Amino acid sequence: MIFLLALACAPEAPEPFDPTVFERPGPYPVGVVERVVDDTARGVSFPLLIWYPAADAYDADFPVADLYSDPAESAKVQAAISAAPEGCPGDRSVAVLNAPSAEGPFPFVVASPCTGCGRLGLLDVAELLASHGWVVASPEPPDDGLIDTLDGTGADLTDALAEARGLDLAAARDLVIAESPAPLRPGVYAAMGHSLGAVAAGHLTMSDPGVRAAVFFAAPPENPLLPVVDMALITQPTLFFVAVEDNSITELGNELMRTQHAEATPPSWLVEVDDAGHWSPSNVNGVTEGFMPGCGDDERQTNGQPFTYMDPALGRQTAAATALAFLQATVLEDARGQGVPRLGPAHGAGDDGGAVRGLSALALTLTGCASLKLQLPGAAEAALPAATALLSVAHPEATLRSVQLTAGDSGETPSATLTTRYRDARGEAVSRVTLTQVSASPCVVTLRSVQDTGVAPLTLPDERAPEAARAWLCERTGAELGMREAS
Repeated sequence: MIFLLALACAPEAPEPFDPTVFERPGPYPVGVVERVVDDTARGVSFPLLIWYPAADAYDADFPVADLYSDPAESAKVQAAISAAPEGCPGDRSVAVLNAPSAEGPFPFVVASPCTGCGRLGLLDVAELLASHGWVVASPEPPDDGLIDTLDGTGADLTDALAEARGLDLAAARDLVIAESPAPLRPGVYAAMGHSLGAVAAGHLTMSDPGVRAAVFFAAPPENPLLPVVDMALITQPTLFFVAVEDNSITELGNELMRTQHAEATPPSWLVEVDDAGHWSPSNVNGVTEGFMPGCGDDERQTNGQPFTYMDPALGRQTAAATALAFLQATVLEDARGQGVPRLGPAHGAGDDGGAVRGLSALALTLTGCASLKLQLPGAAEAALPAATALLSVAHPEATLRSVQLTAGDSGETPSATLTTRYRDARGEAVSRVTLTQVSASPCVVTLRSVQDTGVAPLTLPDERAPEAARAWLCERTGAELGMREAS
């Protein structure tokens, strides 16, 4: 049996929130300052870049190499960026040095970059967050910065380095609290990291119960090769950002991320981005041969077939927007950041169930229906809660574990495949549903079950299912749901 779900705005529904707001710069210009962290207990010091919401509007556009105050270092970085494949590194900055701060107060996040990436590692992420009202601090780790990489003197990847990177993040936290260039909301902060930085963020989150939430880009925080983090000790909200074609940590690392998400204290988000490589979230994408995975052509680590990585700028935007939505939702309890409904009692997950959202990865699919895009947060966002509604009706005792949306084509219309992993009393199950836009006005989204595997396939068990799904979707999105049997 196939059901068609016709989606349209209810006349009395308020104008829905546009989720692409997280993909665009926020209301604040961005300022940046450089501080020096002196960790006297360990006898180390290192530079710390702090981005923050600025008071005045600027038309700023600078080479990112200008963020290195030493002329020789700046020239070295610029030469490496100029030699990289065009379009791969994020080579421009909108931050103004020592700009006056906006009034605040603001939350803050300490962000640990990938190994050997330094202050440019999460630059686009930092600037987007700062434009939306966050203070973001990112260290240039001792012996593990971009200059060390370019000089060939970078530190070896060891347990000691991983632990030191976590302690660097703690020292950065302390300096921001003491010397922030913008007013802070007392005690409201989070941790974030990419690659080895994800381990550092996990180390800080595990050690500091004051951390409100943690973001892990392209690496599992608990790593059997770098055993300095115990996920069982992390009870804060978490976001696991999986680069599906990550041939650095490989599918084994991605499976560790999925497992750690599934076992994490809720809420935990899992976002999987197709065609993303290990350095897709980073501005140093392509700057050296070691940073190439995420730039240009390669072989898929999932099946060995040739492919082209996602556009590097889109990779950074997706990482930044996903992190922003997650932090808004979990740290600031901003309902706009949910993107898709949080899992409630109907899913068996309790009030603290997680939310799953891919932002650009979702918003860029099924966009041919202009009228639906204007009326709802996008066809993909409308279909996703509809699919989870059907799951909650078919298996009300099930706990949703993760959701992945993959873009595709179906004839002349855009389509996507929604993969839902869930658990019920009989064990684990996976359902795959094809979402296809079949008309433009009025817009209709077809949910067709094309492959169900596992012990509890996604089904509509009785006549109560359509009404229950309609009620659930209307409650969450303000949309009307018309369900009719297809011939």
